[in-house]
Amino acid sequence: MYKFLGWFNVALLIFNFLSYSLRVINKRIKSKILTDIIKFLKKYHKISGVLLIIFGFVHGYLALGYNFYLHTGSILWVLIISMFASFIIGKFSLFKHKWIYFHRILSFSLLVFLLIHLINPWLF
Repeated sequence: MYKFLGWFNVALLIFNFLSYSLRVINKRIKSKILTDIIKFLKKYHKISGVLLIIFGFVHGYLALGYNFYLHTGSILWVLIISMFASFIIGKFSLFKHKWIYFHRILSFSLLVFLLIHLINPWLF
């Protein structure tokens, strides 16, 4: 079950990454089809992010035998929580227009740790 959840979480991450990536591409080519896809992705971005937090925790809990260990997966999950926190802080603070930059930097870090986690979960 934990392997299925792991790959499901990868799919959720890709879904969330596509939103920004396609917007960058669409700025250059201005495609109506891409615009429609981006609207769909944006509509479900927050929901899929919350699902990622929940299913990421369940995946880690099951994969680690109901224990918590510091490894690449737990760091990945903390980065996901940090991304959600950056969104919440941005909505309810003085950082209304600055949170998105932090969110994007975290997304790059998240992508790096996802690759590390997929290659070697017990790197450290």
